[in-house]
Amino acid sequence: MDDPDSGLNEQELLIMDMLVRAWALFVALNPSKDDLDDARFHIHAIQNIIAQRAIARWHPKYWR
Repeated sequence: MDDPDSGLNEQELLIMDMLVRAWALFVALNPSKDDLDDARFHIHAIQNIIAQRAIARWHPKYWR
């Protein structure tokens, strides 16, 4: 089921939830600061891609 408040479809919502879970599991490994920074960067990159998909659906004329 799509979430009209977030603009995300069912698969995108699932991915976002999985990223939250992946982050929690990774942090539980007690990673080094460098590894933590790398993981944070890449998780945020995936979140940005998902957000851009929603924006492109809302405003297809400006975001392709």
